[in-house]
Amino acid sequence: MKNNYLKYILIFFIFIKNATYSIAAEDFVFNITEIEITKNGNLIVGTKGGKAQTNDGYEIFGQNFIYNKNTNILNVSGNVKMLNKNNDLIIFSNKATYLKNDEVVFTEGNSKAINENNIITASNFKFDKIQNILIADENVKFLDKEKNTEIFSNKATYLKNDEVVFTEGNSKAINENNIITASNFKFDKIQNILIADENVKFLDKEKNTEIFSNKATYLKNDEVVFTEGNSKAINENNIITASNFKFDKIQNILIADENVKR
Repeated sequence: MKNNYLKYILIFFIFIKNATYSIAAEDFVFNITEIEITKNGNLIVGTKGGKAQTNDGYEIFGQNFIYNKNTNILNVSGNVKMLNKNNDLIIFSNKATYLKNDEVVFTEGNSKAINENNIITASNFKFDKIQNILIADENVKFLDKEKNTEIFSNKATYLKNDEVVFTEGNSKAINENNIITASNFKFDKIQNILIADENVKFLDKEKNTEIFSNKATYLKNDEVVFTEGNSKAINENNIITASNFKFDKIQNILIADENVKR
């Protein structure tokens, strides 16, 4: 009888040790391997892997969870993954802090965001769920698979609803035949137009032509570049300066306007 009693205790202990606990806490439902609840139910600490699910369909996976019920802030660390079945954006990072009252998520370390046509990587993100805006900071890379364009910068703001990307600092765009550098970009993905601002350099590798200016607008669908201010074009045999240019890449025609010198 005593042996049977010890056997039941052992079986019960093994079951508890391997169970995944499910806890509901108003704004979140936690399914985590181990959970500790303290401070009169206001602090939930989860370890050894699991997920937190929100009432609007978001799922956050990770190894460690700390949820403060009073502040309604969730901290997640270790192989963090955030997704929503109703939104095609998936976010990965080392750590994430979810301010539930503000519906804002901050990520830290090896941050990556993926949707149908884009991959964004950076050190850190700020994702505003209500505005559907993602801000990427430090070592930013934005890959538009549909447009076959890569953009690098210090910082980038992706307006998901408008499909517009703004970059700040050391911006570089690379596509099939062109390399564009500038301080800042505005890239309209729907119109397929890139506006480069400050210290602009446009390299057409196919035409072996370099263009410099204060500002440039690249109409990718038309393959036309407009420049504004202190414009200079250099190719194998020529140097042309003017205030403004219009460069038709298909026709290989450059029109210089105001204070033209060749």
